[in-house]
Amino acid sequence: MWFIKKNRQKPIIFIHIHKTGGTTFRHLLQELFPGSFHYCKDPRLGSIKRRLKKYSCIEFHADIFNGDLVYMTLEILKPENRHLLNDTQIFIMFRSPLPHYLSCFNYTLKRKDDLLDTYRKREIPFPITLEDYMKFSSFNQQTASVIGNIPLPGEMGSTQKDLDYAMELLVELNMKVGIMERYEDFLHIFETFSGLTLPNRTIEIKNRHRKQLPYDAVSEELKAIIRERNNLDKTLYKFATEIFEKQLAECGSRPEYQFI
Repeated sequence: MWFIKKNRQKPIIFIHIHKTGGTTFRHLLQELFPGSFHYCKDPRLGSIKRRLKKYSCIEFHADIFNGDLVYMTLEILKPENRHLLNDTQIFIMFRSPLPHYLSCFNYTLKRKDDLLDTYRKREIPFPITLEDYMKFSSFNQQTASVIGNIPLPGEMGSTQKDLDYAMELLVELNMKVGIMERYEDFLHIFETFSGLTLPNRTIEIKNRHRKQLPYDAVSEELKAIIRERNNLDKTLYKFATEIFEKQLAECGSRPEYQFI
């Protein structure tokens, strides 16, 4: 069971980059904020403004809106709008680019029924193999996700300008950063900065892929190509890790967590 400290007042915002352990974190937030947690499914600014007033915790993720896969932060993070998040506490997680990209491929296969229309609209065959996925999917998806503008299949990927913008957002909005490979440390950062305490530190891992392409089954040649094409995500991951280390240093001794 979660407890809320009396000194916590700012709404919690979770910007959920796909395939970074966010589903597990979402379930913790839902337990923490029963009746006051909101999973955003409408990226329009008017809708988000109303929900910022109504809910204590909002998750922004990618979802289907008007028939396309849309990142829900697309409007709220624009320069003219992001001041609306100034009085919130924002949490975000990143993942090492290579396993992140491979996990995105596995997840695409898992959500085939949901994504088929998106591929059909663009007259792109749905990927069956990793090589197919690499032909039409964008790289540097974490960079794109931070700025709320993830490309759809067949569209151009992120640019250096997008990377600069993503790093600017992390700093300007004082986002609290997690690294998936160090999940326990992220939970410690969350507890410390949010003013929340988790007495029962047993965490149930959600959204595991039961059928997936094993990491060891990917050739070293393909891995090298994926690393090279995710060069922006590599830079962003390093930048986010530096922020993460600084924030973690402020948190003191970390409690133990158990994952099941």
